[in-house]
Amino acid sequence: MRIAAARAGFVVERVFFDMDEVTLIASEQYLKDIAMFGARSYFTSRDDCEITPAQVAEFRTLAATLNAEERADCAAFLLRPA
Repeated sequence: MRIAAARAGFVVERVFFDMDEVTLIASEQYLKDIAMFGARSYFTSRDDCEITPAQVAEFRTLAATLNAEERADCAAFLLRPA
């Protein structure tokens, strides 16, 4: 990102990592061949899905850890003119 920002005349001032559990839930469903918004999806029906509340809590904790370690898959970039 720093290279792209520099080429556009900006400097990366700060990076905010902001992953949440959604990515991890979607990945877990994908491994189980469950469509994102399919009948057994967490995002469609929490009562009929295969994702447990304990897994959701675990995914939230993992996302927070990855954010803190700056290794998350989702981030926002604060740019300023160079």
